[in-house]
Amino acid sequence: MDASAEVPDGLRHRNDAAAQVEPEVPEKAVGTKADQGSSATSSYKDQMISYSGPGFFGLVMILFLIIGAAKGSDAVCLLVMVFLIFLVFGELIYSRFLANYIFSLSDDEVTPANEPGHEDDPDFCATPCYLLWGHHWTSITGAAPIVGPAMAAYYGWLPGMLWIVFGCLFSGAVHDMGTLVVSARNGGRSIADLSGYLVSWRLRIIFLLLINFLCMLVVAKFMELIAKLFILWPQTVLPVNAEIPLAVIMGLVNRAVTQKFGSQKAKIVVMTMSMGFLILLYGLVFAAVKIEEDSGEWVGGKLVNPVFGFKIGEGGDLCRDSVNYNRGNAKLGTEDEYNCGFGAMQFWTFLLCAYAMVAACIPVWVLLQPRDFLNSHQLKVVMAALLLALVIKGPKLDADAIRQDRGTVEDREPIFPNMFTLIACGATSGFHGLVSTGVTSKQLNKMRDARVVGYTAMMGESCLSALVMVVVCSAGTWKTVYAKSMNWTGFLAAGGTLLEELGIDPDPAFSIMCVLVVSFAATTLDSGMRIQRILVGELGKSVEKVSPMGGRLFSNIIFQIVVSAVPSLYIANSRSINAVWSLFGATNQLTACVSLLVVAVYVLRFKKYDLKYVLPFVLPILWLLIMISWALIRVIRFYLLDCDEKGCDWYSTNPIWPTVILSIIIAALVFATYLEIAYYFVSGKYKHDEPISETGKLDICAPCGPGSTIPSLGCC
Repeated sequence: MDASAEVPDGLRHRNDAAAQVEPEVPEKAVGTKADQGSSATSSYKDQMISYSGPGFFGLVMILFLIIGAAKGSDAVCLLVMVFLIFLVFGELIYSRFLANYIFSLSDDEVTPANEPGHEDDPDFCATPCYLLWGHHWTSITGAAPIVGPAMAAYYGWLPGMLWIVFGCLFSGAVHDMGTLVVSARNGGRSIADLSGYLVSWRLRIIFLLLINFLCMLVVAKFMELIAKLFILWPQTVLPVNAEIPLAVIMGLVNRAVTQKFGSQKAKIVVMTMSMGFLILLYGLVFAAVKIEEDSGEWVGGKLVNPVFGFKIGEGGDLCRDSVNYNRGNAKLGTEDEYNCGFGAMQFWTFLLCAYAMVAACIPVWVLLQPRDFLNSHQLKVVMAALLLALVIKGPKLDADAIRQDRGTVEDREPIFPNMFTLIACGATSGFHGLVSTGVTSKQLNKMRDARVVGYTAMMGESCLSALVMVVVCSAGTWKTVYAKSMNWTGFLAAGGTLLEELGIDPDPAFSIMCVLVVSFAATTLDSGMRIQRILVGELGKSVEKVSPMGGRLFSNIIFQIVVSAVPSLYIANSRSINAVWSLFGATNQLTACVSLLVVAVYVLRFKKYDLKYVLPFVLPILWLLIMISWALIRVIRFYLLDCDEKGCDWYSTNPIWPTVILSIIIAALVFATYLEIAYYFVSGKYKHDEPISETGKLDICAPCGPGSTIPSLGCC
């Protein structure tokens, strides 16, 4: 029987049209014997290069393990063994298994960045793997993999470390790589958009609402966090903001050299420039410390300092700058900080919002790529310095493996499920899927780069989280720092103390740690704003079905960025930001869970419904569903039943009523997601979906009719 007779007319027409324009690959692939030999040699060199880096890293780690064992340092041994597990199992085994066996990646596939029609699109840019890895790594890293593990150390070092290792290998890295592959094979669409084609249009709407809220929350919190860090540590202002012009210079030079001399020479130029700029940035750190030390003299009611001494506010001074704060003129977290007019907090949030709006609209190669690449080197240097300092010092773990005494925090937030939402970006994070599908997939140059960029970048972030956990648990201050609360700033002090082992003075050492946190919070801010702008544009596709004029409005980039920025700016300056942020963990993990489900459905159809190919996704999905449900039940129960007994603030300084409303909304979205997923599988709808072709591309223009699963997205 003719196989084509079983294909719907709409699909056959699409496939026939594609067949007319596709080149005859088999004839080209055969070639001459010389061509085959050259290809084999190139493939052999590529394999040698792909193993040489991990091999060198492994040798260094084995050397550190021997030194740590000789010094009797269980802290060094623990950290190095975690790194080796990531290297051997994650890099050399599991990531390659996923790339070759589950996703069947091939460099013959054309990525969205190399497809015609995207030349003038600011979001699409074919990028070399080394540059894209740095951009993606810093975009997903942010401050969360530092803050989360540093807070989770309250429970002891063992629970957090186990979740970081196994959560990354079997859930987080699989999630990041899977979402990147599915998006890159389908025009760089977001994971929410793809859920409409793979599951149902209803899930697409639910998912879009959820991730728009997640992005809005991330952008708002990081605006507030960076502003507060600038205020508390003014020595970070100069080096962090100096990254912007340096990154623009590097981006413009890279573009010019690539167009004139090719990518190989551009790589040499960019690497050289990034090293020079990195040295300059650390020089600015030391300079900023000196400037801050010489600051603080008041003359005629003004703060004398050309960099930090500008005057803002009704009273003529920075109501919440670090000098006033240290002198007791304004107290962060009290009514004083809300009664000082247009103070420093508002100034910085407005300035950061304006920066993020511009960064989200200009081409990625101008600012985002080079800044993230520069920050990736900064993080590598600090991580290497902390690891070397640990090896030199050889400390022992002073924290409990599992906390023995039950403190006030543990009574309110027990290890289950709190730790699994607290450590998100270091183990599994739904925000990573938004970065993978919203930004990175549009810059992927070769499809096999998805393994390196998606999987190993997540392992790099987990290595940072493991390092943070070991640093705070071996500083000798665990019992005092975590006596009654989760204090993430203990990492800054512990890290600064470790850097002193390398001969760095205390003040610059502490400033280096502060600049690290602020720089990575800034990379998440601009990437998050760009993702939210793209999501607003995708939401316009549904609006266009109802109102063509509304669809045109949503396609306008100015409208997209204003709609994205204004709510985040409002939340960042509201008094309920901290209470609302408590919902981030559950929302983030729900996003990861749904993203993994969408990837699993894709693989199921891609592999012709062979169930063994979806086994890598089943356990992470079930685990996340349990933890999310548990966490949300606890949050809602606390605010609705236990809150009044705990003395909650409903309306004044830090009102919780927005948190209660949003908790109920998120719980409703979770319940709707469960129903939609259950209906999709229980009803057997997945059995009626056409298998995906060997190219891995979805038939976006689906045939119309009663059987269509995406009526709201359009059909042929």
